[in-house]
Amino acid sequence: MVAAPASSAASCGYKIGDEEQIIAGPARGKIVVDIEECKGCRLCVESCPSKCLEFSPELSHYGVHAARYSGHACTGCGIGFLSLSGAGRD
Repeated sequence: MVAAPASSAASCGYKIGDEEQIIAGPARGKIVVDIEECKGCRLCVESCPSKCLEFSPELSHYGVHAARYSGHACTGCGIGFLSLSGAGRD
């Protein structure tokens, strides 16, 4: 998974407790997920503060729903990437 610059404008949101926080401004990153390497562990999706990652409805060759970028709201923070271990960081 790679966070790269993006130019589209979007709002970013994250939750603190039961309250959703909105960060206005353009998306600052774009995530590229290699679906053939994603093991469907959910770590990146659950740790992403802007909730811009989701699971693909299609199954990968591992037989899991791979993570994918929803197309908006990436802040480029890298937290999803840092939550991965092993081969997912390559």
